[in-house]
Amino acid sequence: MLLGTVLGGLREGGGEVQAALGAPVKTLAMPTSAKAFIALMAVGMMAAIGQFVGYAVVATQYAGNAAVFATNAAWLGPLREVALGVLLSGIVLALYTISRVLGFQFTRIRELLTVAA
Repeated sequence: MLLGTVLGGLREGGGEVQAALGAPVKTLAMPTSAKAFIALMAVGMMAAIGQFVGYAVVATQYAGNAAVFATNAAWLGPLREVALGVLLSGIVLALYTISRVLGFQFTRIRELLTVAA
């Protein structure tokens, strides 16, 4: 979620720079990729927590019988991989969104410098 904080800081900082220059503050509307980033991070975290709880339940119920434990825990390994994949997808979307925000701010600063010149 640190990437979300970075996105918020970029948005706020860009507005402060524009205000300091005496220009009307224009900001990029929240991109769909930012909304998807939040959703993917939440889903990935819930899946990871579910996987952890699943291992705890299976370990306490079938601790003495390795064969039954292995059978009941067989789906937990792939769930861990799915959770990690979803979390990493969210991180990729956050980095993509950061690049879009930086691109917008670069364009806006260039626009302000062109108008001032």
